[in-house]
Amino acid sequence: MSLTGSDLADSIRIDMNFPTPTSTQLIGWGKGVVQHIQTGQVDHALVTGDTAPGAPLANGAAIGGIISGLDGASMASLVQTEAGYPNVSSELSAFCQEIVNHIQSSGLVNFDPGQITGQCTSTPLSPGPLTNGAGTGGIITGLDGNTLAGAIHGSAGYPGSTSPELVTFCTAIVNYVMDNAEIEYTPGSVVGTCPAGGGPLQGGAATGGTIL
Repeated sequence: MSLTGSDLADSIRIDMNFPTPTSTQLIGWGKGVVQHIQTGQVDHALVTGDTAPGAPLANGAAIGGIISGLDGASMASLVQTEAGYPNVSSELSAFCQEIVNHIQSSGLVNFDPGQITGQCTSTPLSPGPLTNGAGTGGIITGLDGNTLAGAIHGSAGYPGSTSPELVTFCTAIVNYVMDNAEIEYTPGSVVGTCPAGGGPLQGGAATGGTIL
């Protein structure tokens, strides 16, 4: 799995019942959003797993990771460039800022048991660090189209209540991200201590994860 701008644009077109083919402007929109999301960083304050002396980490997992490093103005600038808009409008700024806010405030990253790996350097008598700790196949959860649409509606200053079209647009974005983004920790990004004789991983954490 991975995010691509053209696929996001296609998802929006399908859900919004726009005509085919997907417009170059909408593809540019998708590219700008995806390119910026992929600059984000993921961190986990807690990584769990079962250790044994000199053995690979078993059942390595991590839940509730946070996403950071995103910026609404940077996303808006990318969308403007990719979509060919003459400038960054206040409406585009509101859209992108709220997309970023929603991902960073509501998005959670989870790795199922077995998706966090590493090698224990402990012995029956001495603890040792987890080495080559890594993660693959993490997913983003917690995003909601209605919540995002409501935030954009308020930030953009639209009158009345949130429109069904805006809800559909936002739902297409968040569902695509949750269904297709994959989170990865490169070897060495996941750390912890394997206790003497084995047992639960101690002090497990992960930093600098990437969004694919």
